[in-house]
Amino acid sequence: MEGWFTQISRASLGWLVLMGLLYILGATFYAARVPERWFPGKCDIWFQSHQIFHVLVIAAAFVHYHGISEMAMYRVTVGECAVPHPAIAF
Repeated sequence: MEGWFTQISRASLGWLVLMGLLYILGATFYAARVPERWFPGKCDIWFQSHQIFHVLVIAAAFVHYHGISEMAMYRVTVGECAVPHPAIAF
């Protein structure tokens, strides 16, 4: 039962891959100066590559938080990290 799909669900690997893609996409937009290159003079105030970079980085941070939260909830509820209840002795 300890296969690839089990590890993906345990580690929230999909969310972490999405986070990495958003970071890389944001850096690519910023490095390539994509909207300014295609529409010179039209993206001076809104939709600059720098602004798109910041939006994607913030989205990646939220995705990272969600993935880590899901991973923590899985660890707490499945039992690998469950706190044992001590026996009460009188």
